[in-house]
Amino acid sequence: MLVTSAFPPLLACLLLTTPTLAQPEEPECPAGSTKVIINFDKLPDGSMAEAGEAANEQWEEVGVIFTGNRRLPKRGRQPSDPPPLRLFDSSDPTFDDYDLGSPNEACGFCDDSVLCPGVATHNKKAARETNCESQRNILIIDSGRPNPDDFRLGGLIDIKFTEPVPKILSLGAMDVQQPSVGVPRTTYNVWELNPGGVSKPGKPVQIEGLGDNTWQQIPIHHTGSITNIKIDVQGTFGLTHVRFCSELPHNLGDGDFVEAVSLTEPNKKPPGQPSNNAIPWILCW
Repeated sequence: MLVTSAFPPLLACLLLTTPTLAQPEEPECPAGSTKVIINFDKLPDGSMAEAGEAANEQWEEVGVIFTGNRRLPKRGRQPSDPPPLRLFDSSDPTFDDYDLGSPNEACGFCDDSVLCPGVATHNKKAARETNCESQRNILIIDSGRPNPDDFRLGGLIDIKFTEPVPKILSLGAMDVQQPSVGVPRTTYNVWELNPGGVSKPGKPVQIEGLGDNTWQQIPIHHTGSITNIKIDVQGTFGLTHVRFCSELPHNLGDGDFVEAVSLTEPNKKPPGQPSNNAIPWILCW
């Protein structure tokens, strides 16, 4: 995610959306579509997103609306007021939510000049190995307090596409708890249009969490006519990015912002032809 850097904006974006540990290479988008990255730091008009904001329609211009709800004891999930989805500054955690802090305190470069607020109670090695880049703003299910604070019972994050998209590439997540006996796991499922034009859910997929204060990229690589990704959150969870392929035109405001986030031209190669364009046009927020 974008942070203050000595690198120019283009390079910083490329570096900081690359995971710390080796990950499967992310495939290309289908011909005629554009890779889009929403990382919750920037808005489509080029302005910076503010920690504490409710997350909803800010990214509608690039084809995404975020909705959700909290899981309430004995009553399932309920729509909530104040809004349940909120931006959380992982570089300055509020309400002692240090399990959602980044980078982790054990990263080798942390000192008085480089603050590392992330703390792992368990699985400290995994946190040290995966969470050594500042994720800045992340999306959480919020408890409803005055300052952002993740809701310990979890709930639902619904990533809704304003128009169906042809491919989902990956999600980024922090603090996904490891599986344990008797504890429900966080899952996601992809909804897509069936031949009758009705959006239907796919089979839920369990997210294999790495534990306290870890960061992980969740490869999805699902193709179809996709309308939603719904994440059923159990316990703590922070969404750091959404990567997908879009067929919508993107008018991003001032030219400086477009220049800062555009890496190459859209992938327009004919189907079945070798690609000279390994990284399609990437838009980062």
